[in-house]
This record gives sequence, structure tokens and C-alpha cells, in this order.
Amino acid sequence: MKENEVSIEVIHERVKLLQLQFLQELGMDEFPSGFKLINVDAERRGHFLSFDLSTVDRAGFACKRLRERYGVLSDSRGARLRLGFAIYHDPIDVSRLAEAVRGLIDDLSM
Repeated sequence: MKENEVSIEVIHERVKLLQLQFLQELGMDEFPSGFKLINVDAERRGHFLSFDLSTVDRAGFACKRLRERYGVLSDSRGARLRLGFAIYHDPIDVSRLAEAVRGLIDDLSM
């Protein structure tokens, strides 16, 4: 990585930008009930965005729905849905993810 001048700091800054893009494209100043962003402070979170979906069943459903309907890999822990961001993602990936999550929120509202 050193020969490509990629450092931990560079990776982290890129991930933070991708997360910001995702949240902006999601277009929600306030998330709907039952879909709460856990750590809103970008300086204090890692490379995952975690959302509290209120129940283990909803989080499991969300993870499965994202994979089956939208082709998005995610994971859940307890009642939390986790979406990971990495250096190999690009802005197009993030736009697709935002679109999928908007669809998921609609699915959960049914």
C-alpha cells in the first residue's frame, strides 16, 4: 500500500466521504420511526453505519431483503442493521446503496 501512497488515514477519509454521500443521497434529515442511525458523529464512527430497527426480526428481514431484492450485502447484530463502507466502493456503489435503502425503508413501512 505504501507504494500506492495509501495509508490508513487516506482509507478512513475516503470511507467518511462515502458515508456522507450515502446519508446525503438518502435525503433524510430525520429517519423514520424504527430506522434510527446509531452514531451520527462522523468523527466517532468506524467503517459501518448502524441503524437501530427496533427488533431483531426487523433487522433480520432488512438484511435478507437488501440481499435478495437489491443485491446488497449487509449484516445485522441484534436489532441493528449494519452497512459497511470500504476503499473499494465508489460513488456509484454508494448511490445504488442509497436507492436500495430508500426501497428498504418503504418495504419496512408496509
